[in-house]
Amino acid sequence: MLVLLPALYLGWGIGAHDAANTFGPQIGAGVIAWRRALVLAATFAIVGAVAEGEKVFPTLGGLTRLDLTTSVVATLTAGLTVHVMTRFGLPMSTSHTIVGALVAIGVFERTGFDSRIVLKVAASMVTAPVGAGMIAYLLYHLAGWVASGRLGGALLFQRVVRYAAVGVGCYAAYALGSNHVGNAMAPVVAVGVLSPVAGAALGGLAIAVGVLTYSRNLIVLVGRDITALDPI
Repeated sequence: MLVLLPALYLGWGIGAHDAANTFGPQIGAGVIAWRRALVLAATFAIVGAVAEGEKVFPTLGGLTRLDLTTSVVATLTAGLTVHVMTRFGLPMSTSHTIVGALVAIGVFERTGFDSRIVLKVAASMVTAPVGAGMIAYLLYHLAGWVASGRLGGALLFQRVVRYAAVGVGCYAAYALGSNHVGNAMAPVVAVGVLSPVAGAALGGLAIAVGVLTYSRNLIVLVGRDITALDPI
């Protein structure tokens, strides 16, 4: 059981850190109450982890050759990094953290690493924020066009926007669980400590606990401090 603690600690940190990506803007814009948002985020993170989390395990588990010791070191190192960044309200990629830890192990243990995966991660560091910025710009202007009397009245439009914003947050939480549970649990699954099914379930629970207990710092930063937000 002790060998699972670093992986669960990393899962907790992922939930605490990345909850801001799911409902931070909606909370900041006053679309949904704080506690309700966190419950929805935790619930859909578990659903996503259980439903699709296993798909990510082979990628991270195959990044380098692991044994029990190196899997513990990798997850503990990533967990500590995520915790510190969350404590000081510094957004980062939890995926890049565990990839960096695994690459370092591959280098220092001289077991090597899969350069194709590393290149994909490096590419995502550039393409993800640029792509998200472009899509956000286009969607914002599209929403403005729809708002100008084309949805049958301002009150109806505001209601639709609020429901849509909550739906988007739930979808983002589902994606958080399905995509990021592998960051925490893939190393221990790769060395046979857990089955993929058990790893996805326990990782989803760890992420949910992180969402519910330690996500305030980054939610405030993302939802309120970066820029003023309205429901759109």
